[in-house]
Amino acid sequence: MSQLELFERDDKGVAGAVWWAGHWQCRNNNGFFQDREDGKGPWKFVIYGFGETDCTVYRISEDGQLCSLQGAD
Repeated sequence: MSQLELFERDDKGVAGAVWWAGHWQCRNNNGFFQDREDGKGPWKFVIYGFGETDCTVYRISEDGQLCSLQGAD
């Protein structure tokens, strides 16, 4: 699932927006990006790069762009 595929819609910056990208159902959960496969099961936050002192969490900006929060606690 590419970033370009995820962000072709204009309303992704609105809290509660839900869209599909292939088999993944995605949503804006108050600015935090979440997804789930085939629209089933619990929503999952997208967190990459866990380290001993930091991690990267993906958010959706008000203009619908994917951005990361590095070092989020």
